[in-house]
Amino acid sequence: MKKLFGLMLLCAMAVGFVSCEKGGEGDENNFANHIIGTWATTQAFVGGDWIDIPSYSDTYATMSFYNDGRYYGDSELFGSGWGTYTLNGKILTTYFDGELFYTYTIKSMTNTTAEVTMAYKNTNVDFRLKKL
Repeated sequence: MKKLFGLMLLCAMAVGFVSCEKGGEGDENNFANHIIGTWATTQAFVGGDWIDIPSYSDTYATMSFYNDGRYYGDSELFGSGWGTYTLNGKILTTYFDGELFYTYTIKSMTNTTAEVTMAYKNTNVDFRLKKL
């Protein structure tokens, strides 16, 4: 239920997506290297503006990606517990208990920041992340 509530909250906030840091050609080859580590939500696009997501907010979440294809989410919003992931080009797909969880399209990614669109069923949510 929390997962659904969190998703609905972000879906209500998500209006569009604006990127302020674009990677150059060939950056998809680096996504596999950059994704490893722990990422935290920092901003969501709401009403035409990016708004900050403070660490005490219900929409704040962290996700950790490991070299062996494991994934850990610390909230219902991004999965609470251990799962797995695949990365195919700029498409990151997460699974919990072998079931598809969320799919993310990486818009841009450096070693420390990322802008992604999270897709769930027919809903897209745009947000920014920072590597912790």
